[in-house]
Amino acid sequence: CKVEQMRTALHHGLLQAAILNSRITMLHSATGDANDDSEGLSGDATELGLYRFCRQLVDIEEYRREYPKIMEIPFNSAHKWQMSVHTDVSGNQTVFVKGAPERVLNKCSSYMIENGDSLALDETFRRSFEQGLTTLAKRGERVLAFSMKPLSMPLSLEQLNDSAYRDSIKSELLSDLIFLGAISLADPPRKEVPAAIEECRTAGIKVVMVTGDFPVTAASIAKQVG
Repeated sequence: CKVEQMRTALHHGLLQAAILNSRITMLHSATGDANDDSEGLSGDATELGLYRFCRQLVDIEEYRREYPKIMEIPFNSAHKWQMSVHTDVSGNQTVFVKGAPERVLNKCSSYMIENGDSLALDETFRRSFEQGLTTLAKRGERVLAFSMKPLSMPLSLEQLNDSAYRDSIKSELLSDLIFLGAISLADPPRKEVPAAIEECRTAGIKVVMVTGDFPVTAASIAKQVG
């Protein structure tokens, strides 16, 4: 797979997290080609954006077969992150977490550098990342952060099938993660939205925004639509 040929270990780790920690499913394929745009895919808009970007670099479905998902906790609006555990042919297991940047960063104790080593996550790194996040958010872009952690003790199928055990280890799986980086997606408002908002306002309707996005991103989108 081309993902193994990424420029650095850090690029590889970030792309691996984006590919594997995903809930996109294939509904059908008109051509049989997993990278064909005519293929039917099911998932939310953000996940679809990531999928369509990553499949330019790698055969995603082949890569998923190489690293099958053995456990997951789906995204929800309360915790704002999504976790999955994957195994490789040698039985090694890795946790991947993606979600709101501030939530993911708070679960990390280190960050990966280009050669694949990790350094302690300090305030200097945190400030630098937050500055970059603000820059992207001001453009109205949606930002997702990614992290991972190799498991020293693999989980057995018996453990994974025990819901009580899964709940008991959840906090352990979600602590001391290695921060990989972030990917931003442009999701511009539809062109008819500004006119619709102005029409509502003219009719005396008060328009409000309800969103789970980063506040700076939400403010940028609000300005774009008036």
